[in-house]
Amino acid sequence: MNKLYVATHKPFLPPSDCFYAPIQVGAHLGHLSDYLTDDTGDNISFKNHLYGELTALYWIWKNDNISNYVGLCHYRRYFLNSTHQLLTSDECDKIFNNYDIILPYKAFCPGMNYYEMYARSHNIHDLKVIEDVIARTKPEYLYDYQQAIHSDTYYMGNLFITSRELFASYAQWLFEIFNEAEPLIDVSSYDLYHQRVYGFLSEQMLMAWINHHHLRVCELEVTITTDKAETTELISDVFEFLGNDDIDGAISYYTEYLKKRPDVRFEASDINGRLPILELTLDIFKSEHSNGISNIAAYRDAPEQCLAFVKSAKDAIHSSISDKDMVSLQWLIKEDVSWVMMERILENHTPDQAQLTNDLNRLAMLLAQIKCYAPCLQLLQYALKLNPADSTTLRHTNVLCSSLSPDKYSMNVAIATNRRYVSVSMVMLYSLFFNNTDADIHVYIFNCELTEEDRLQFEQLASAWNQKISLLTITDLARFEGLPTTKDWTKETYFRLMMPELLPNDVKRILYLDVDTIINKPIRAFYESDFAGMDLVVCEDILLNRVHKNYYQQNFVDMANTDFTYFNAGVILWNLAQVRQKYTFNTYREKLLNYLPVLQCLDQDILNAVHCGSTLTVDWRLYNLLVPTAIQNHFSLQDVSSISCIIHFLGPKPWDSSVPFEELYQIWKDYEHLLKTDSLD
Repeated sequence: MNKLYVATHKPFLPPSDCFYAPIQVGAHLGHLSDYLTDDTGDNISFKNHLYGELTALYWIWKNDNISNYVGLCHYRRYFLNSTHQLLTSDECDKIFNNYDIILPYKAFCPGMNYYEMYARSHNIHDLKVIEDVIARTKPEYLYDYQQAIHSDTYYMGNLFITSRELFASYAQWLFEIFNEAEPLIDVSSYDLYHQRVYGFLSEQMLMAWINHHHLRVCELEVTITTDKAETTELISDVFEFLGNDDIDGAISYYTEYLKKRPDVRFEASDINGRLPILELTLDIFKSEHSNGISNIAAYRDAPEQCLAFVKSAKDAIHSSISDKDMVSLQWLIKEDVSWVMMERILENHTPDQAQLTNDLNRLAMLLAQIKCYAPCLQLLQYALKLNPADSTTLRHTNVLCSSLSPDKYSMNVAIATNRRYVSVSMVMLYSLFFNNTDADIHVYIFNCELTEEDRLQFEQLASAWNQKISLLTITDLARFEGLPTTKDWTKETYFRLMMPELLPNDVKRILYLDVDTIINKPIRAFYESDFAGMDLVVCEDILLNRVHKNYYQQNFVDMANTDFTYFNAGVILWNLAQVRQKYTFNTYREKLLNYLPVLQCLDQDILNAVHCGSTLTVDWRLYNLLVPTAIQNHFSLQDVSSISCIIHFLGPKPWDSSVPFEELYQIWKDYEHLLKTDSLD
């Protein structure tokens, strides 16, 4: 006859095989069912709070005198045979033909030895007490004990099966040591879990005893069939509070319970991972209540359904943001998962703030795709709360708000650039898009050398802002022969002169911008200026207009005896509908060649000459603030940032590391940083 005792302290459904004998431990406090109890015969049931399942081991030693082979397992931990079924009595008999003892597969300490692992979870003093007792009372075991506690493997749970004789020999050895140790170990400050100190100490003592006797060990797989009873009871108790709308009480109860029984959260105690979901659920209950939302409260009387709902929502959210799974996204909306729940799930899963902000953005924009704008905006607002300067969130918020606005207008913009200035052009365009989300912008990029890679880079930027970019590549460079160039005035500076010919006929007005500008504020008022019959809307060039005006009157026939305002050509609003009727590229080219000996600013001089008397001048401080002029006049960074819509970094460039840093350069640096940190998805 063989008997495998199943230690329990809670009611459970035991295996039907009579080989398994349930025995209630700690039964002196009250009986659960018709199980065997550890408080009959010779027993130490009253020590269960210190010994755990060892009170069953003691009872078996003292009261089972008939079994051939005897062992101990737990109400949720069982030995399995080679076919992953519960071990039977007959299989034990066969095993003992070749082995002395059945044990679980060894567990491995995580990168340390058992002594170090014990010190992390328990009071290492207790382990040393056992060593001292063994050294004093059973010195022949000292070497085996020291080898065991400094090993990187151990047998977990006091699960084993052996002959009744060996069982009795081990039990006597074990309890004799513990009787000596009890007066030396003080558990008065331990929580309920750690008070079971002798159960923990015995795990490695079993290995020492086995090694000392050179027993032949058969290791078998052990399965855990259910969560620890305390884990399940904790969930039930917490939901009692939730059922009474006492969220704070539920959180307080859960927190205090974990202080007393931290073991309920161990993986082996919570095999289905319900407690992390419960913690997330409590967080969601609290956060939804704080925001006046009660979606999850519908599940307050259904613990398992609630936990399943939260887990499904968690899975759906991560599937959505990682795989752009629109089916999962639709499920979130169908099941009425609130934005608060989405946000709490993401934050609990992603403690890294940068990654959390990224995930919030991803989920928000997926929601925008299916026109769920309210939760989308809420998630973006939370992302901005986490990081008010996050460029991706700022862009998404601007784009979303603008797409919902009924007051949109169209803006045409032109720039001319080359490969050297691609990155600079990107910064300028980013500033344009960032501050003008109320416009549908179409940017025309005049060039003669940009690559496919450059085109994709520009298109990615435009797409991220829901804007449009077209590259207009000029291949007939012979038309520019004879026109002067310098390091700063390249052939690209003349491309703007071809706009009337190359732009589509339906483009009636266009804003030309040099790439060394920053658009710092909305420019709708400027873009929609009334031309009042003029060709161009421009801004005064302070230096050239006020200091060198006489030079132009004396050397340019078109400007002689004329009350003109010399303008800077880096920012020009073109009345293309009118200019096309009067001028072509050849008009400008002929003027250039005619005035070649007296040109100071090349194409800018020619634009001033050709359009002299047909320009409307607006405030340069607002729409073309030349940084050298601003610095010379001691404009502060705060003033420029708050007043100027378009800032022109004429002269030394803020992206040139060899140039001494000026305070106003920070404006360009800030937009460069926004571009670099934006994911542009």
